[in-house]
Amino acid sequence: MVQNLYKESEQNIDKTLLDLSCVVDKDYGLIKNIKRVRQYYDEPKFWYYSADLNDSFLKNNGRHFYSKASGASLFSQKEALLKCFGEAIERYCNFVFLSKSTHIIKSINKMRCKFIDPRTISAFSKKQLRKAKFKRFKISDNSVFRWTDCISLPKEEVFLIPSQFIYLSYPYLKEEPSIYSSISTGVAGGANFSAAITRGICEIIERDAFMIFYLDKLKPSKINLKRIDNAQIQKLLTIADRYKLEIVALDITTDFGVPTIASIVIDHSGLGKAVSVGLKCDFDIVKAITGSVEEAFHTRSWLRSSHENKPAKVSVRDLYKKSDIRSRGLLWYPSEVIKKLNFWLTKPDKKDIDPTGKNFSSGEKLKKLVEIFRKKNYDIYYKDITIQEFKELNYFVVKVIIPKMQPLYLDENYPLLGGERLYNVPGKLGYENNVEENLNKFPHPFL
Repeated sequence: MVQNLYKESEQNIDKTLLDLSCVVDKDYGLIKNIKRVRQYYDEPKFWYYSADLNDSFLKNNGRHFYSKASGASLFSQKEALLKCFGEAIERYCNFVFLSKSTHIIKSINKMRCKFIDPRTISAFSKKQLRKAKFKRFKISDNSVFRWTDCISLPKEEVFLIPSQFIYLSYPYLKEEPSIYSSISTGVAGGANFSAAITRGICEIIERDAFMIFYLDKLKPSKINLKRIDNAQIQKLLTIADRYKLEIVALDITTDFGVPTIASIVIDHSGLGKAVSVGLKCDFDIVKAITGSVEEAFHTRSWLRSSHENKPAKVSVRDLYKKSDIRSRGLLWYPSEVIKKLNFWLTKPDKKDIDPTGKNFSSGEKLKKLVEIFRKKNYDIYYKDITIQEFKELNYFVVKVIIPKMQPLYLDENYPLLGGERLYNVPGKLGYENNVEENLNKFPHPFL
């Protein structure tokens, strides 16, 4: 099976769009409505679509949910639409919990098959777990979980993992502890399984890198964008200059060696969001740059609209009271907050890159990633969460799990500070290793 995955090549965007075109039909039932989001007259113009999901599209044994999906591209309307359709399907599959997905309900000490011990997943530190407010995250041998199956790579062995780690609408058992607050990291889709798994792995890599570089205040190299002979990158710079924005692309590649970029769009005007961050990991560094810049632009329109509809200056204390995406975005809205990134922005080393690179198929990318992680002794697992209706559209969704990787968190009340990589990766990259007490205390800007 895994060798078959390595041979896969994802179909072109036109074929995938045609396969998924029915999802916009109200009679199909997944999307209640979809619209093109227009940018402000003084903002860069790009393709941006937003859709409201129908949470009652199919059966769900989990909690009620409300979710949106969106897709944006500075270069292609088709790409923006595909991102929106894909995210709609991915979010729905990630939210819906079906009772039949549960294999067993057992405590850790009664497990008699291969399973992922939730205590091996990077989460909270011992210091954090000693605090009373972390009581619901304390896991013991006697802790009872619902368990579902996942597949290891490259051996393709079946392991069980707590269902709560997979499904966003998961209904907890009475007394079931939480591993950490639900998040979609590692959920990805594609026109074949190798593409979906590859995207899930790359998302885990980029978020791991971002958290390490931000929390440890590591100073990455700044990509010298002006010297890159690439039409799309030069177009991005022209757009930014026209609207008086600054684009900073930082190389946050870690010990895995797969190009990983954090791009920051900086707005000094006071009208739009001052700091917007996008992340992208890709074997093609140009795609990593353009993808991260597109993601950074993505949040500017809706956050500016939200700010104008309900003006608010959010403090760190406010974010602790209401730790949601909007509050985090508004924390990084005023121009005076830009200085909080001075450790990245002040006198960075500049780095030239070679924009030429080989194109790999989705299967080739997956094979390379699996081998990189195998050599470093990192376990990779994936769970096929595709609902049958979407498989019939030739679209597949997985949740990738790599227990040792540093997770992104969005709840400032419960920051995930227990992962070993936070403290030992800096040394591997030529920086000094860090300790928990010295981590960056200011909430990160990624939405």
